[in-house]
Amino acid sequence: MFKSSREILWFRSVCLCFAVGVAAVAAANPVMADYRRSCHFEVEVKPTESGLEAVIYTFRIFNTVEHRRDANDGRRAIRQRVTNCILGHWNDRSETRPYACQDSGRIEMSQYPFNNMYEQIRQGVCDKNREQLRLPVNIKMFIRGERGCLEYREDRGVDPVAIVSIASNFRFNCPIREGGAFEPSPPLPRTRLPGNDLHGIGAQAEAETWQECRDRCERLDACRAWTWRAAGTSGALAEGAALCLLKSAAATPVPDPCCHSGIKGE
Repeated sequence: MFKSSREILWFRSVCLCFAVGVAAVAAANPVMADYRRSCHFEVEVKPTESGLEAVIYTFRIFNTVEHRRDANDGRRAIRQRVTNCILGHWNDRSETRPYACQDSGRIEMSQYPFNNMYEQIRQGVCDKNREQLRLPVNIKMFIRGERGCLEYREDRGVDPVAIVSIASNFRFNCPIREGGAFEPSPPLPRTRLPGNDLHGIGAQAEAETWQECRDRCERLDACRAWTWRAAGTSGALAEGAALCLLKSAAATPVPDPCCHSGIKGE
């Protein structure tokens, strides 16, 4: 094949140069050596009353690290980000995903199941328990996976599961269903709660029903009470629409056929 030792040396030199070039490209492009890791999450919405059905949302979140030795750190980053995401999303009652629930760097949040988290959970658990109007629930997130997703302890190794409490004994008001067995009355019928009006986006706005007004108050931490003014009554919107007034506190109730009212937690 080769006619002289010079040709053999030349061939070896070419092979060596090729090998060095491949190594250089790999070093300059670490993506070729990436490792994709994940943690498993389960959000459980469980009614506090026995015999009612829970709703469970399951998903995985991925992170890509450059070296195998970084795998546990990559999973820890997943666990921290999803914990921040779920608690922030719930506390903000945001109708869209907050920043912590979106892709960041190499952490992939595409499987995160919530956009309007509050409404999705409310609809899900109310649909499962269609005969309930007021539904207290506990909401927890369970984290599973390998070391990094879970804590490692010298005395017992990796914990089997980590639990994050999202809400305890939180009461959802379920929507009235057409043809259902219930025709509930307002908490304080034909009553208004004067003063203490909140201000800001949505604090004084149109609401077709008193149930819609009540639900707005439930979603807003600053709201402690509400009054719904029927369309066409004094103090309602000029265009004839009903008005929802969210309040920072409940004053002494005043009998008034204009309105229905309620106090949060009662």
